[in-house]
Amino acid sequence: MRSGFSIIVVFVALAICGCVLLPLLPVKLFPSRELPSLTVSFEMPYNSARVIEQEVTSRLEGALARVEGVRGIKSRSGNGRGTVNLSLDRHADIDMARLEVSTIIRQLWGSMPEGVKYPEVSARQAKDEAKAPFMTYTVTSPMTSMEINSYIEDKVSPRLSDIPGVASVQLHGAVPNEWRLEYDADKIAAMGITPQDITRAISRHYATEFIGMPVSRDGLVRLVKKPRGGLDSFNPSEITVTASDGTFVTLDKIVKTSYTDGTPTSYFRINGLNSIYLNITAEEDANQLEVGETVARVIADAKAQAPAGMDFILSNDATDTIREELDKIYFRTGLTVLILLLFIIIVTRNFRYTALIVVSLAINLAIAVIFYYMTGIEIQLYSLAGITISLNLVIDNTIVMCDHYMRCRDRRAFPAILAATLTTAGALVVVFFLDEDVRLNLEDFVIVVIVNLLVSLLVALFLVPALADRFAVSARKRRRGGRWSRKVALLSNRIYRGYIRFSLRWKWGLVVVMAALIGLSGWQFFSKVREGGYFNRDQGERMLYINASLPNGATLSQMDALMRRMESYLAGFQDIRQFQTNIYNGRQGSITVRFTKEGAKNGFPYRLKSDVVSKALTLGGGSWSVYGLEDHGFNNDVRESAGSFKAKISGFNYDELMSYAVELRDSLLSRRHIKEVEIKSDYSYWKTDYTEYSLAVDRRALASAGLTVQDFYTALSQVFGRDMKCGSIQSGGVPEPIRLSSLQSGMYDVWSLLNVPLSVKGKDYRVSDFAEFERGSAPQDIVKENQSYRICLQYDYIGSNEQGKKLLDRRLDEFNAKLPAGYYAESDEWHWRWKDKDYSRYMLLGVVALIIFFLSSVLFNSLLRPLAIIAVIPMSYVGIFLTFWFFDLKFDQGGFASFILLSGITVNAAIYLINEYDALRVRLGRKGVRFYMQAFRVKIMPVILTVISTVLGFIPFIVGTDRESFWFPLAAGTIGGLLFSLIAIVGYLPMMLLPHLPRRARKSSRRESEMGM
Repeated sequence: MRSGFSIIVVFVALAICGCVLLPLLPVKLFPSRELPSLTVSFEMPYNSARVIEQEVTSRLEGALARVEGVRGIKSRSGNGRGTVNLSLDRHADIDMARLEVSTIIRQLWGSMPEGVKYPEVSARQAKDEAKAPFMTYTVTSPMTSMEINSYIEDKVSPRLSDIPGVASVQLHGAVPNEWRLEYDADKIAAMGITPQDITRAISRHYATEFIGMPVSRDGLVRLVKKPRGGLDSFNPSEITVTASDGTFVTLDKIVKTSYTDGTPTSYFRINGLNSIYLNITAEEDANQLEVGETVARVIADAKAQAPAGMDFILSNDATDTIREELDKIYFRTGLTVLILLLFIIIVTRNFRYTALIVVSLAINLAIAVIFYYMTGIEIQLYSLAGITISLNLVIDNTIVMCDHYMRCRDRRAFPAILAATLTTAGALVVVFFLDEDVRLNLEDFVIVVIVNLLVSLLVALFLVPALADRFAVSARKRRRGGRWSRKVALLSNRIYRGYIRFSLRWKWGLVVVMAALIGLSGWQFFSKVREGGYFNRDQGERMLYINASLPNGATLSQMDALMRRMESYLAGFQDIRQFQTNIYNGRQGSITVRFTKEGAKNGFPYRLKSDVVSKALTLGGGSWSVYGLEDHGFNNDVRESAGSFKAKISGFNYDELMSYAVELRDSLLSRRHIKEVEIKSDYSYWKTDYTEYSLAVDRRALASAGLTVQDFYTALSQVFGRDMKCGSIQSGGVPEPIRLSSLQSGMYDVWSLLNVPLSVKGKDYRVSDFAEFERGSAPQDIVKENQSYRICLQYDYIGSNEQGKKLLDRRLDEFNAKLPAGYYAESDEWHWRWKDKDYSRYMLLGVVALIIFFLSSVLFNSLLRPLAIIAVIPMSYVGIFLTFWFFDLKFDQGGFASFILLSGITVNAAIYLINEYDALRVRLGRKGVRFYMQAFRVKIMPVILTVISTVLGFIPFIVGTDRESFWFPLAAGTIGGLLFSLIAIVGYLPMMLLPHLPRRARKSSRRESEMGM
């Protein structure tokens, strides 16, 4: 008794420690574990993909290739932007890699060309929502947007950044004003002035130059040449440019100056309002609920001290969703515990027994918190669901140990509990062998379940016996039933004994029947079950997504006008809580619609979706897609297929690679069965409408005129220069750029460009004398893989698919024979692959069976017993097959997880029965049907209790109107498999365990006794 009291005290102390550590666990909505990949992204507005690739991307790529642990590197350069993606080894330290990448960027930053925004380093995460801002404030004020921006950056952002748990504070919506200078190319050419001269003059006017550090009486003195112009004003009459004849011309004589609003590169609005948006992102290990409360206090204080008229409006708060999800999880957990406890009370009718279960479960969860803290577990959707699901598994261990200890007053059931727990944990371990994105989502879920199960072993071994002694819990004496109950019991025992003897005689026949059932149900499952997930994927609220696209050549203002028309329509609905608009460029824009709680419950989202589709059809001017909720989406984008045949050519020089790609395209087009071949940077399902003009220069004609390509390009850039950045001034602490453009850049069409005289080195030429323009499709981006350029070709073949493959292979072999070293062309085939349809992952179930085999072999000291246990697993799969096929359910990652979970928990009942049968056989020295029946009568009630309790524990995941992705398929598949596993345990386990019974065996009990059966 004293030992038991000491054990209880120790466990209570550990539980108190867990309760103390509970508030220290990070709380968030989605897991923030990072994939082994880093992305460096930057912007360089108003520059082409070629310029960005040569000036920035290639330099970054070459430097970042030295980072330790890099497995592959890819880069993409587009118009005005670029990215470099580093694929790291799965064992690489991503934090150290990020630090090394940041250091390299800082070293290169000083040598980067002007106009490049500082690159951002980010890690790709399992959930994109994990790195999204969790709080957004709209700042309104009578001041200008840049004045608001400056005030927030000076007064509010530093205070928010100092809050523990805040990762970043970003401001959106402020576009600085700019000075636009427009020159007449013909006029300055006549004066012998170039745009570069104007740029150098502006730079000299505002430049601060370091002269030197002479020695004085007081020591070294730093001499600096101050700029002639004030840094806070721009006056073109004060800036002089030197003409070709040596005269000085003031800038106001050759340029037209205007002070205008800055040109935005994208738009972000909430509820259609142009405002300043303050986005706050939390750190990965932060408790977002606590951080949100602190941010709210800081904003309230800043609002009280803000200038008159400034207001901070909370536009988005993810902590509300976190609280709703936590309430949902708490409800599920409470409902699970309530169902299990009611079930235990009804079955046992012993309140002390129920109290023991409750105390053991509470202490188990509290102690598990210690290990959550030590392993860095986050409290989010997956980990909370793991806690809920593991409750019934933990209770199973407690029930089995308590039932055995009440009958025998010893701990001999622990080896079976240990083996059953380890098999379940071992089955879950295979999640770590899945794809990275799937593994990182489920990692916390698996760790939580394993931790709870391992802690339950300690509770079952030490705490449950101590509590049973302390609570004086003993086995309830069975009352002798009435005459009819005894007859029913005898009849059921006789029927089951007769079935066992029948199954032993016709063992192979029943094996064939079960194999046929497994095969038939599996075929129905894999051929007819709908693949895919549910539309409300792990989100606490329903949202409607509206996307718009415009053809190539559309401007940002055109897309903005189109999106504003849809915003005006949405603004008329009161049940819309908020809609966020993102306009990325002139071709793409999106609107995300969130609903009020009342509107989400009364069917309004579905009506709005139908209305939005009707509105999109009337707007026109672009293509619209509307999706979300639980039904199919809408898309009116009509495009032609890009083709099913693909080829890829790679090399180290982009210009030569493009010429080789054109040569390969012409070679393919020489065949009558091929009508059109697209050259682009990526494969796609649809043809793109991206076209551009290319200038084919005749170098011989230039050489005969004594000109170079550089001379020709300089003359063209002088006429068509646009948005060239010359410098910037500080107006009220806000940088305002100065941009230079040509008057003719917006006037000339293609004919004018080719035929209007162009002055080159003092002589007039026409562009058509040296070059001609061609319009055609071209790669919009420049892509490199492992520092090798890549260009893709795609087309359709009219005729047999096999013949088309042979033609492509033959052409590529001939083409590769002519390519120089460093260049290579190869074909690609379509690989249709859905993650939920990747059958290769089902091979991991064999790993689960192997783990269970070795653990069972150690427990039973046999190589045959584990085979009987493993045979139960495929039989239980029939329950999954039939559940998904019969109820026509969608199968996603949760369905696959039910296979893994079921592999670990269905064998538990077999382990308990076999362990009890072996104990009787060792104690009595006999074996056979009679002793198996005795073991069956002892363990069948705990087995049924554990199976039913597990089934009841999953019921909260399938009740309600919403079928959540992952959790609903997981619960449905596990319930179906568990119920069918009872059939396997009762009907097939004795057949797999007991020796074959000859057909001549008699049914008499005397003969059975003589045979020792």
